[in-house]
Amino acid sequence: MKILFNTLILFILVNVASYFYLDSVLKSNEYSEYVLSDKIKKLKTTYPKLSDENLIKLIQEDYAARINYYSPLLESRPPYMEGKYFNYTKEGYRKSKHQSEYSEKNFNIYLFGGSTTFGTSIRDEDTIASAMNKIFHENKTCDRKISVFNYGTPGHFSTQEFIRLLQLIKNDKKPNIAIFIDGLNDFFRYDDSTMTSHAIKTQMKLLNEKSLPGNYKHLFGEKFTRELFDIPGDLNSNFQYIENNHLKKFMYDFINTLNGLPIVMFSHYLNKKLDKYRETRSFSASFAGTNYIENKDDKSKLVMNRLIKNHANIKAVNDFHKVETLFILQPVQVIDYDLENSVNLTKKEYDRYPHLQFIRFGYEYLRNNNYESNYDYKNFLDLTKIQKDEKRNLYVDPAHYDPYFSNKIANNIIKKMKKSNFIKCN
Repeated sequence: MKILFNTLILFILVNVASYFYLDSVLKSNEYSEYVLSDKIKKLKTTYPKLSDENLIKLIQEDYAARINYYSPLLESRPPYMEGKYFNYTKEGYRKSKHQSEYSEKNFNIYLFGGSTTFGTSIRDEDTIASAMNKIFHENKTCDRKISVFNYGTPGHFSTQEFIRLLQLIKNDKKPNIAIFIDGLNDFFRYDDSTMTSHAIKTQMKLLNEKSLPGNYKHLFGEKFTRELFDIPGDLNSNFQYIENNHLKKFMYDFINTLNGLPIVMFSHYLNKKLDKYRETRSFSASFAGTNYIENKDDKSKLVMNRLIKNHANIKAVNDFHKVETLFILQPVQVIDYDLENSVNLTKKEYDRYPHLQFIRFGYEYLRNNNYESNYDYKNFLDLTKIQKDEKRNLYVDPAHYDPYFSNKIANNIIKKMKKSNFIKCN
């Protein structure tokens, strides 16, 4: 009894100590590179005129915009937001400067892409779409109002962008020009996984277990049951044959309770800290199981072929609906840019992260295999080299463009559209 009592007292003391340590360390700014003060300091480079209060508001809304909501077929979308710096509509696009609602009377241009197109960490008015809207607004090139819609969605790659285009056409919201800004996320998602694949697999596992009768194993045999759940690979490899649903609920609630204990939360915190010093194959839950180190040639070939086929199918659909199409190979910080000019990514950090090294390898693979030759000249624009001679910071973090670079990309896109004679509205 004395041992049990002492164990209980020790358990309580450890949890109290863990609680106060976590409360202290998570408020401090010396243990994490992602704390608020560090974010403010780095964003000052991009927005030197914004007060700390407004920068905190920007960071707050940026974090909110990273929350994933379920969207049929697409799997994920940002939350609907009406903020000071981030506004995302129920129609599924982020608002831009000089934004107009969709009208068949207007000349409508759609931008598709991932978070770089969406404009993660920058204001509505500083995205690529906003820069394009501003240029068209200031330079009357059309007798119809030109409206650019930002359908960029964090985490999406070319397959999801194609689905989004099909949804819009189905809903009678056909654009005049559809622009696809791709590259980065297609390499991140070389295995066709999405940002929510890991979470959905986990939920499917639970749903499958709940859908079976408790005596399934006894009805059909353990061997058949085991083989059945081995077919989809790891989806249900850890299938538990718990026949008592009350016991299952009790265990579920019990584990959830344990996860709320300070000592358990402290162990998760330490695990995340240690991740910084491990050579891992993934860098967040959305990339669970992703391997950027091995078989880079094979993975890059898969990405290139997927891009070519997705884009060919997009072009076929758009041609049928009389929509002009422009495919853009987007710039990334890890190639054709001197990291000495970067505020948010050092050469040392680049050397530490396998996913960034794979992105560079993948882009080099596209060049070495003449990727551009798969497109008609008027439908393709390679923007990877537009940062080569820049001697300034161009990014707000390791991946996302700052307002200056968004504006430069927008100008290059408009020049290409005019050169390809896509703006036919006079």
